[in-house]
Amino acid sequence: MLYCNDTTTYSSNTSIFFDGTESSIPVPPPNEAPVLRFKFPNTTNVSTKFWTSIEVEDTDLKVIRLFLDGKQLRKSTSSPLNKYIRTRRGKHTLRAVAVDEAGNKTIEILEVIAS
Repeated sequence: MLYCNDTTTYSSNTSIFFDGTESSIPVPPPNEAPVLRFKFPNTTNVSTKFWTSIEVEDTDLKVIRLFLDGKQLRKSTSSPLNKYIRTRRGKHTLRAVAVDEAGNKTIEILEVIAS
């Protein structure tokens, strides 16, 4: 059975080993998921021809994918991803997916109505 009576507060980059020794090996911060947003369109009402622009904030971005009604339109390995879209009148779903090198994923969905 292991007992610990140590009440010392240690910083997040200090490792304590079973023999009581310490090591100040830096521990990398947790990798956050990419921050993703539609820059354009910035409204739900669009024409049947419109630009879309997706910006991603992430230092180790792997890929951004843009979908319209479930069909992939474009992918890019850098931000921003821009695409001119032509579609029919009616309601459509734009979906953007950003994945970083660590496998963290962010999905953003925008419903638009083309007229």
